[in-house]
Amino acid sequence: MRDRVLVGAVIAAGAMAAFPPATLAEAPATGPGIIIAVAGSAIISTEGMPSGVEIWAEWYSLPPGGAVEESATSAKWAYVETTLRGSAAVSGDPSAMCHYISAGGAPADTSERVTDPGDVQVCNYSILPGERTENRGAEPYVFAGLAVGGPWSEGMEDASEQYFKANGVVKAAQVDSSEFGKVEREILKAGAMTVVIRNVTLPPGGRIVTKDRYPTLRMVESGQLNLGLAGSETPAAAKNLSAYDMTEWVQADADKEIVLSNRGDQPTQYVEWVVSPVQGASP
Repeated sequence: MRDRVLVGAVIAAGAMAAFPPATLAEAPATGPGIIIAVAGSAIISTEGMPSGVEIWAEWYSLPPGGAVEESATSAKWAYVETTLRGSAAVSGDPSAMCHYISAGGAPADTSERVTDPGDVQVCNYSILPGERTENRGAEPYVFAGLAVGGPWSEGMEDASEQYFKANGVVKAAQVDSSEFGKVEREILKAGAMTVVIRNVTLPPGGRIVTKDRYPTLRMVESGQLNLGLAGSETPAAAKNLSAYDMTEWVQADADKEIVLSNRGDQPTQYVEWVVSPVQGASP
């Protein structure tokens, strides 16, 4: 799944505080997935992006001592991954189309680096460079990414198999092209999309009321998350999500007001992926 078309991310922990701004060098505008900047979120040009794409939200965990080697076989548009917890040593072929940004905003070496919480890898390329990821620490190395592109087809390399072989955990949820197509025209008209990954902690008794106007996916990492409709106290109308449960997005529910709540006695932590048209862009 990691070898699908990944486009951009930023993470905010706890109260959703984002990393410091970090501007990336722009690649030649020769196709979709051109990174404009990372400053609290990733803004990605949709120039040349065809219609009929899909979205994949992905979450990976590599155990201590685990190592994964990925080849450079699958064509992509762009790729971003964001470290949530733990640390890993990453080595591979350097690429002028890839940027590695630390949580403090400083560029990292392109061929050999250690990735820590808050670090981001951003690539514009046609072929993903091969790389080796090794967890030399004492806790799992956890990262998240978001894919926009495709559609996925048989025969494309799927990195999840490599993580399973290393006793890792992989979770993914999809917004398929038929659902994404309902807002795709709006995103394409804006000329760019904003992509955000948040790591949210909801304390016991915590409650968030929101609308998922644009494609939004969530995965519970720990605790319990209650997902229901505002104004409805009917238990049947709510979902209780536990660790590793993921929610998918459907356009028919985009205008409904939903409630995210923690009814347990322990904090709930979940990851949230969102794709939306860039605000204020000229069509």
